[in-house]
Amino acid sequence: MKKLFLLFFLVIMLVQASGQNADQKWAIGLFGGKTEYIGEMGNGFMLFEPYVYGHAGVAVNRYLNPSFELSLQAEHGTYGFWESPTINFMAKKTDAALLLKYKLNNGYFIKEEAVISPFLAAGVGFASFAAEEEQTRTRVDDWDAFIPIGGGLRFNVLPELALQYQILYNFTNSDVRDLDNTDKKNDRFISQSIGIILNIGSL
Repeated sequence: MKKLFLLFFLVIMLVQASGQNADQKWAIGLFGGKTEYIGEMGNGFMLFEPYVYGHAGVAVNRYLNPSFELSLQAEHGTYGFWESPTINFMAKKTDAALLLKYKLNNGYFIKEEAVISPFLAAGVGFASFAAEEEQTRTRVDDWDAFIPIGGGLRFNVLPELALQYQILYNFTNSDVRDLDNTDKKNDRFISQSIGIILNIGSL
């Protein structure tokens, strides 16, 4: 009986969840995830061996209208790829990006109060690099510009709290991170993250 009551309470709570809206225009996000290289060396999408190139980050979100939201996010972590002991690279990557998100729970496709809120995202960003300890097979004396395109899902658990999954495919202007530019294929990367969004109201 207690389990049934708890399930009923959770369902009611989720149905009433509304998420970020005109009354709660600002939100802060905390997230972590995996950075996945794509370039001459190979494709790191959904690879977890022998290394997981992880990152952590923070975002500040601003509600614009039912369809659009601005998000300024920054993340720090490792970036690399391992093919063999002689074909590999690794770096510490710090980046920041400004994203414009198009929310599908805008009243046209999905109701604004929906618990599950899909979104599309695009923007512009910059990344800087530093060498990992005992690993210098990368170039760290400059920075990259990149264009992120992707989307995600937001789960509005409470009016003040949401969970979010986001995936971004980042097109870069650089082909030097892996020190291999034989195919003139820029060192792109995918950023997958899971985090929480805390609505902090109107400021």
